[in-house]
Formats: sequence, C-alpha cells, structure tokens
Amino acid sequence: MYTANSIVKLLAVGDIMLGDSPKTIGYGVASITKKKGPQHLFEKFDCQKSDIFLGNLECVVSSLGIDVNNIDTLEMRASPEVIDELKKIGINILSVANNHINQHGPEVYEDTINTLRNKLIKVIGVKPVDGNETRLHSESICCEINGVKLCFAGYSMEKERYYPNDIRYSKVNSAQIIHDVTLLKEGNDHVIVSIHWGDEFVKIPNPEIISIAHKIIDAGASIILGHHPHVIQPVENYNDKIIAYSLGNFVTDMLWNPITKQGILLEIYLDKGGVYLSRTAVIETNEYCQPYIGHQNAEDILVNCIESIPNYNEYRKSQARNNRVACYRYILKNITKYKAKLFLQMIGKVLKNIID
Repeated sequence: MYTANSIVKLLAVGDIMLGDSPKTIGYGVASITKKKGPQHLFEKFDCQKSDIFLGNLECVVSSLGIDVNNIDTLEMRASPEVIDELKKIGINILSVANNHINQHGPEVYEDTINTLRNKLIKVIGVKPVDGNETRLHSESICCEINGVKLCFAGYSMEKERYYPNDIRYSKVNSAQIIHDVTLLKEGNDHVIVSIHWGDEFVKIPNPEIISIAHKIIDAGASIILGHHPHVIQPVENYNDKIIAYSLGNFVTDMLWNPITKQGILLEIYLDKGGVYLSRTAVIETNEYCQPYIGHQNAEDILVNCIESIPNYNEYRKSQARNNRVACYRYILKNITKYKAKLFLQMIGKVLKNIID
C-alpha cells in the first residue's frame, strides 16, 4: 500500500467541450460563457487539489477564421479566457488527440496548441515532428513526482473527417499505441494513456476495445483514460491496473439526453509499486452547462470483468438512434434560440447526415 510521503495524486475527467456543439450554436457552452463571463463555467465545481489533473480538450481555442454567418466556422470553438478557468480548478494536462481538434484546419490547430502552452497547460496527443521523438507516435510528457516516475501520452483511434491529409495530432492504431507504451515503460514506474476511442452514446465498450485495452495494459500501461462515447462506461480493474473505458462528459451542452449530461471524476493514487483507485465521483451538468459533483453513487461502474452484450451491433445502433431522437426533440424545443440563417444551415447538415 502507498505511503503519504511517496505518492502521486492524479485526477481525471473526460470530454471538455468548451465551444458550442453543432446542435447548440448560439446557446451552447461558448455562448453562455460569452454572455455570463468565463468565471461562470466552474462556479459550481470545487477546485480539486492534486499533482496531476488531466482531461480531453474536445474543441479548438482560437478565433482564426470565424465567419459569424457560417455555422461550420462556429462549431466547437472556445475563447482563450476559459483556459484560465480550467487552470483555476486544477487542470494542468490536456490531451488534444480527438476528432474535433483538427476541425477548423491546421492553422487553428497550431493556434490552439500555442495558446495552451502559453498558458502553461501541458499538452499530450500531439503528433511528433521530424527529429522530435521519432521513435514514438505521440509527444509524451515524462516527469518525476515524489520519487515516482510517470509518463503521459495521448492518442485518437477515431477517423479524421476534416483534414485527413494534414493530421497533426496522434491519430493511430492499437499496434502503434502498444509500441509506444512498451518504449515509454522503460525507465518509468507508470505509463498513463489517454485514448479517444469507442462507440458514441453506448454505455458498454465494444468487445474490440476491451481486447485492445487489455493488450495496452499487458504492454506496460498502468492507467487508460478513455473518452469519445460521451457517456460513462465501466472502470475495470485488470491485473491491478485501471481501465476507464469512457469518462463521459465533463463540460458539455449535450443536455438533451440524461446520460450525456454526466461524467466521472477519477481520483487515483500512484506510488512506485502500484496504482490505487481512491474515488469515483459522478459529474452532473446543469441547465447552464455548469459541471458539479453530484450525489449519485458511482460504485456500480467499478468492475473486475466486463460481460459482453449479445448482438452488440444492434445494441449500439439502438443507443445511437435513441440519442438522435432526443437531440432532434431538443432542437425543436429550443428553436427560438437559433439565428434563422444558422438554423437553416444546421437543418441542412442534419438532413444530409440522414440521407448519407
């Protein structure tokens, strides 16, 4: 068991979406923050003291290329001032390896990375450039805290939809993650991996993801922090290591579905000999997109073995369908909050997705 003078306290949350999502342009997180001020966002969330506090930044932080009459340029954008509020609650590492960080192009991506670093946020999930960690597929952060040697790396296994010929974040396959973990484990006590993966809106990880997660742990990782499904999935104890398949949403305006209004806060202690899950707290989101620690018991998400679901693909499709229906109802309920021109653009995109 760990001792007080030789431990590291790590906190982790899931998706941090500081911009308006595609279905809430004009009244989502960014719009509320602009109206009420950046300090509004975390008024209900207590500052968390830790050595490391890590999350997945699923938006850009840049005003480059904005056209107020073009919905495609407005989605998933945050103002730099909100990053200061993340720092105030203790977040000090952000992964940028996800399917929205490249949405507005390479210039905006680079502006986002520079903004984070200028505000002294450590960034993982960046694709190495030539001559920089060329043996690895992701720029890692390695450090020593209280005598414990740690290494953090971020990856996305999701398809790049926007700029497939200019991917600057760590878009990888499972073999590449395993390769990196094997190398990073050399000389380090623990490797912590943040991965964007899995099926959206499904509360159970798919069998392929479970198999990949076990192989990554077998390669030397101590903790896997998953995100992308936007819902809470189980946290598994596998060979005395921790796999959080999906931490759900930390900051979101996906208020149309009860399961997308939630996430979990993991509190983990590490020493040279092991990792110890201390607490799992459910994060709730109120009508003003403010996260807060709820009263719901999160113990039921902790498992030692995940049972597969028969006919998983049918289950996945039904969950995605249920979310779409809830989303469309939410749009109609809030129809007066949209600017007419942007609303028509959004409906056009929805219809195109249905046809496709």
